[in-house]
This record gives sequence, structure tokens and C-alpha cells, in this order.
Amino acid sequence: MMGDAMAFSNPFDFMSLPPEIRLQIYSHLLNPADNIQPHPTHDDCETYHFENLLNLLLTSRTVSDEVARLFYSKNTFVRVETPWEEAQNHIEEQGLIPLICVGEKAERFQRYHLGLEIRCPAYENHMMRHRMGIETHIEPPPSMEFQMPTCKVVILLEHLSAFCRIWFYSDISNPGGLNGHLDLTVHLQNPNATGGVEANAPVPKALQQKLLSPLGAVRGLAEIKFQGEVYKSIEQAVRQEMMKPYVSQEDCLEQSVALKKRGDEVLKDGKTREAIEIYEKAFYAIHITCKGRRRHIWGDAFFDKQLASGTYEGQHGEWIRIMLRLKLVSQVVLAYSTLKEYEEAEFWGMRTIYIMRQRMGVEDDEDTPLIGFPSAGDIGRIYFRTGVAMKEQAKLEDARKLLKVAHDYLPEDQEVIAALRSIGWTPGLTRPF
Repeated sequence: MMGDAMAFSNPFDFMSLPPEIRLQIYSHLLNPADNIQPHPTHDDCETYHFENLLNLLLTSRTVSDEVARLFYSKNTFVRVETPWEEAQNHIEEQGLIPLICVGEKAERFQRYHLGLEIRCPAYENHMMRHRMGIETHIEPPPSMEFQMPTCKVVILLEHLSAFCRIWFYSDISNPGGLNGHLDLTVHLQNPNATGGVEANAPVPKALQQKLLSPLGAVRGLAEIKFQGEVYKSIEQAVRQEMMKPYVSQEDCLEQSVALKKRGDEVLKDGKTREAIEIYEKAFYAIHITCKGRRRHIWGDAFFDKQLASGTYEGQHGEWIRIMLRLKLVSQVVLAYSTLKEYEEAEFWGMRTIYIMRQRMGVEDDEDTPLIGFPSAGDIGRIYFRTGVAMKEQAKLEDARKLLKVAHDYLPEDQEVIAALRSIGWTPGLTRPF
């Protein structure tokens, strides 16, 4: 007790430490990777929580100045403004991008290097008419003012590529495309310029390259403008990249098929975990993203076309993608079962089964086999492998139901017949369920 009292009466004089030691301590406390935590409402998402920064800023003026200088010199920020109020959830939940700040805090945040202002004139005009109660065919009076709601967020530079990727997915998921309706203003600034000679100092060329190169993935915009001291060579390179077409639907499917075959080979070689990673890359090739138990399917509109070349020439792109998805799910369930991770095998198998039930409009226990369906065998294997995973977890009633459907799809498959016999039913006899 006395020792505690003495420690309290003689607090450590932090400011007596050399400046370089203080900066080292700040660096550990302010490292973004150490200030990230699970999102409070979105599973598999993360968010930043800079409580350490706020505490340090309130310590003293000297500490506040040192911390702020270090924090802004070690981190590069991008501020994004879009006309869609729901964009925050879209970026966080579907893009899995942690946000530094949003809304009014992002509005006040001026220490960013790159500002992206996304505008959609047609949408903004529609919203103005709607909120003002103006008929579509009547031009609004010039005197009428309208403040368009926007969404502002701040992200770290290291997440800019992921943001551009989610932007790409939004474009290919909209019938007719999204980007052809959008204008983008790119504003580059040096927030660390403190005055004097540095007051108008441009962002260093190497950093400009890092900031602007990811924008090359954004294709087909109606208009793009660059503001600030931008190196012409970098701007030109970004514009040239933006002019390139997306990887075609045919090539996406061919890449996915090749990866699936590679995964099958690796799985046969006993490298099961590696096989799962390859299968996830095969999903990614056809614009299905995977992280943990979260999976997002993008680009239905993109694949909604007749394929013009390659293995599947003349067939419908989305139809081929669906069949490929079923093959991949079947293999993923097999891989997790091989690892004896039966809960994961069940999860991914049942996820697909639930989706199929929803598409067919049937109740959970009313599976109707799609006999004659081109991928009927793959569907049967999903039911079979998921049923076996449930059996291994002693979920016998659920296993029986799934194995019954598997037998309807694969009546001659000896593995399915053996699994049915293991739960007390011999094919040809009355079923006990």
C-alpha cells in the first residue's frame, strides 16, 4: 500500500525523456494496425479506434504538437465524397474497408493528401426534383436552392486500392453500368506544408504515384478532372489506364476454370489448405469476394450476355458462372471435410443450399431435385458432402434429409449409397424418413 502511495506521489516525468524516445513511444501507440478492432455491427468488418491518439492530444500542448506532427507524417489520408448517403455502409460492409472518420468529422478533416469528389448529375437532378416535389418534365426555377445530401468518409492510402475495387464491382453490378453517369474530381494537396518555402510545395512525385495509380482501375467515367500540383506524366498514365477495357467475361470464366483445375490437383496432392486458397482465387476471378464467412457476389449484370469466344462460346455468361460456382462450392465443402473442419463444410454447403431453395421458392424441408439440370451432379455432391459433414457432427436428422436428396440426384453413386446405409437405410427399401 505504501509503495503504491509513493508511486502516485512521484509520477514519472515523461517529458524528461529524450525527444527521440518519446517519438518511439508515440509510434507504437499510434500505429494504425494496433488501433483496429472488430466493427460493432458488421461481422467480419473492422474499424479504427484511435482512443490513444485522443488521450495523447489532451495531455499537454507540447505532447499534442509532437503527436499530431508524427501522426500526420506517418499516415496518408484520402477523403472521399459521394452523392449516395448509404455509401458508408457499402464501403464498410461490402468493401470491408475500415474508416478513419465519417460525416461531419470527415467534412472538417483537412489533413488529407487526396480528395475524391464523385458526382452523379442525373441522380442529383432526380433527387432535387423528388425532394422539391417537382414534376419530371418541369424545369426547376433558378431561384430554388437544393442542398444535395452527400456521404463523406476518410480512409488510409493503403485502403485506396480496395476502395477502387469496390467501385469497380459497383460498376459491373449495375445494368448498363454506373461509371458512365459519374464525374470525378481528383484534388491533390500537401497537408504537411507548414508555410514559407513549403507553403505551395507539391506532393512528392513518388507519393503522387502511390496516391493516383489505384485510380487507373476506375474505367469509363463520364468526366475526370485533376486539381492541384499533379505531375503531367502521372496524370497521363492514370488516364491511359482508365481507357483500358475490363477483363472480358470470357477471360474471367477461363481464368476461374484454370484455377479450379489447379485447386483440384493440389487437393489430390494432400495440400488441402492451399487448395481452399486457390478455390477462393477462382471465385475472385468471376467477381465473387471471400473473407472469412462473408462472401459477396458481384457482376450479375456483367455476365448477363452471350459469350462471344472461348470454351463457352455461344452460351450465356451468367449461366456458366452459376455452374462454375456450384463446382467450386462442392470442392470447398470436400476440402473442409478432408481437414475434418465439419462445421465449416456444413456452413458453406448449407449456404448454397439455402440460396437454391430461395431461388426455387421452396421451404427448407421441401428440396425438389432438379433432375436434368446441367449441374445436377454438382448439386448432388453438395448435398452429399454437406450431409456427411452433418453426420460427423451427430446431426443425424439433418444428415438424413440431405443424403436423401443427394441420392435423388446421384442414385448410382456408391459413396452416397454407403452413407445412406450408415444411417440405417438400404436403397430399394422404404426410407425411414
